[in-house]
Amino acid sequence: MLGDQGATHMFKLHWLDLTLIGAYLALMVYMGKVLSTKIKSESDYYLAGKSLPWYIIGLSIIGTNIGSNDYLGASGGAYRIGIAQANFEWIGAIPAMIISAFIFIPFYWRAGVYSIPEYLGRRYNQPVRVISATILSLFAILIVGVYHWASALMLETYMGWPMYVSIPITAAVVGFYTISGGLRADTFTDAIQVTLMFVSSLFLAYFGVQKAGGPEAFLHTLSTKFPGHMHAFLPSDHPDFPWPGVILGLGFVLSPAYWCANQAILLRTLGARSEWDGRASMIFAALAKTFVPVLIILPGFVALALSTEKLAVSDSALPWVVKNVLPPGPSGLFFVAFIAALQASVSSALNSTAVMVTRDILGVLRPKTRTDAQVVRLGRICTFLVLALGV
Repeated sequence: MLGDQGATHMFKLHWLDLTLIGAYLALMVYMGKVLSTKIKSESDYYLAGKSLPWYIIGLSIIGTNIGSNDYLGASGGAYRIGIAQANFEWIGAIPAMIISAFIFIPFYWRAGVYSIPEYLGRRYNQPVRVISATILSLFAILIVGVYHWASALMLETYMGWPMYVSIPITAAVVGFYTISGGLRADTFTDAIQVTLMFVSSLFLAYFGVQKAGGPEAFLHTLSTKFPGHMHAFLPSDHPDFPWPGVILGLGFVLSPAYWCANQAILLRTLGARSEWDGRASMIFAALAKTFVPVLIILPGFVALALSTEKLAVSDSALPWVVKNVLPPGPSGLFFVAFIAALQASVSSALNSTAVMVTRDILGVLRPKTRTDAQVVRLGRICTFLVLALGV
């Protein structure tokens, strides 16, 4: 068992960790540069020329969905309430993802639209298109700020970087490959980032469970000392996660709204090389969602089993585990995965917002014939502005 050694104090990174972080950031910049050479038209920039295969889109969907705030919040939720936190994945995602794959994605893809607001404009009228695009764009700007803030907390803890340093640096890297490479760069970097997330989480699971004495000892500690944390559904009078709210509110309201009408998520499927690829990508992502709790829930249980003192803030569970459990190398890899989670979500928000601003707001309010080069330039300007506002 380990004591709380102060998760808020700066962590001295090993040279191997620093090397992994530097190599990852350099790879992202390089990919953005290479993929930017493939941008020849508006469709290339916004929809990757409708050339994306199902497996790349599926990984990108997961990367878009899981941000740095999800890492911290879900691990903290598991530390605080237990496995019920996983319902955000199992009930709050998978059923709606299947509905989206079989009902909504075929409509969107066949319509040949660039965005969900564009589809709403065709279905209803142009004012609906502008209003929905404006609301979603404002939300994207705010959520980009949340992503940067969560990542800045992690960087401040582990590298001692003040927020006015860490936020511009991470924003510069994600901004470079997103602005230059468009959706193609966004999705391919997402695929790499999600792979890093899963691999690093397997390392964390292994070292965490081993430090707890092995799988049997780990489960015994949880079931005997924290039996309430092992219930997937909590009582109806629970202040945070009552089971009726989870099933009705999360499963029937929030989840379909997110997975069936979220621009950042569905933009990837609109760039699929075929309708089948678009639908298959969401099914593939739903399958991956089954294992996502290992990614973001397990750290909370590891902290619960190993920490001898209750953490002052539940959301510090993940930083505590990375600091106290992982050796050099795996800790750097997990730190890279955390940065990757930030960049995957930020790049998705930037790319989807650029589509809505240029096509659904400016394209409707100030219609003008523009060449492909002018549209791509405008999209890059909008992406930069959204990133700057988020920062």
